[in-house]
Amino acid sequence: MTDNIPELPAAYEPVEIDEAPDIRTAASELAARGCPEGTLVWLRRQTLAADRGGEAWHGHAGDLHCSVILQPEFEETRYGELFLVASVSMGNALATHLSPMTALGYCWPNRVMIADHALCGIWLDCGTSPHNWLAVSCSVNLLESPENLPSAISVREAEGTTDLTAAILLQGFSRQFITVINAWSDSGTQAIVEKWKIRGNRPGDRLVLAGIDGTITGLDSWGNLHLETAAGEAIRLDINTFVRRTGVTKKHSDGKDDRRSEVA
Repeated sequence: MTDNIPELPAAYEPVEIDEAPDIRTAASELAARGCPEGTLVWLRRQTLAADRGGEAWHGHAGDLHCSVILQPEFEETRYGELFLVASVSMGNALATHLSPMTALGYCWPNRVMIADHALCGIWLDCGTSPHNWLAVSCSVNLLESPENLPSAISVREAEGTTDLTAAILLQGFSRQFITVINAWSDSGTQAIVEKWKIRGNRPGDRLVLAGIDGTITGLDSWGNLHLETAAGEAIRLDINTFVRRTGVTKKHSDGKDDRRSEVA
């Protein structure tokens, strides 16, 4: 039986899509066409998605692929903080359906994990046409994990069994997202950083990311990660550089514009 769109908070405008290459593309196309803030996209099945390393991550029927589209009035330099907002929101939504001993955690900047295995990926895409928009997209393995990604796991694989459906999780995430983003707006980034730290990477953990292999030394009040390499070099990774920007205008030498996509 196919899940119907669940009851959502009134702030959302639900859009359901049966199949598309991936949730990021689907959400970005809607945002670029001027859909209203609060559009909540639910993609039933994605067929051409990839993980952070570029490996195929098609997903299975029953997984959750969703995106919240915003029209941000805050500075673009703060967009990356929404990685933490979305991670905490999804973590809170999942925690109510997982066993207390399940090692639910966050891996900076955009993963929700069980132990050392990726359960959920989070992506941010933004553009400026027809107005400023930001799409906060999530994919969660509920029943199966991608066969070609040994580092991934699903809720059912972790729990042995599960009654958690995409519709139920979508409802929980949508409610949590409103709560957490309002807390971020009212109380500032530090409040969300502290919530993220409860389940997030800890100082002393090793992280390999963006071509850098280092030991985590801390997370600052803006959500940026600090590492130290084996050679003793201190490195700061800016969370905002992981936002994908589309429709950036590049000037050619002949003065003509070239609209292109830019992955920071």
